[in-house]
Amino acid sequence: MSWYDIMASWLPSSFLGADAVTQKAFLKACGRQSDDLETAILDNQNQLFAQLATWALNNYEEEYGIKLVDGATDSARQNNVVAKMRAGQGATPAALLNVLAAYGCKCRNCQILST
Repeated sequence: MSWYDIMASWLPSSFLGADAVTQKAFLKACGRQSDDLETAILDNQNQLFAQLATWALNNYEEEYGIKLVDGATDSARQNNVVAKMRAGQGATPAALLNVLAAYGCKCRNCQILST
């Protein structure tokens, strides 16, 4: 539901009759602005998580010293950042499984690593 619909539901129906061109235009403008603001807020929240980041991936790659590969997809770049984040945990068996999981490896018979 758009913000215009939400705000219109708050008003009595007499406020938005056939003669209410100005009120409708004002509510539509406010609704568009609110929708755009909500989209921007959600996009900025996504940038805080490496798994969801798009335009902030450069910041993560710079922070972790990851060299950009030409033509790498956002998904591959996100996986590299997440793997680098997880690699900072040291070389424990659990950390190794964590890094392997970042690259999509599912160790079924890793009893040596899981102990």
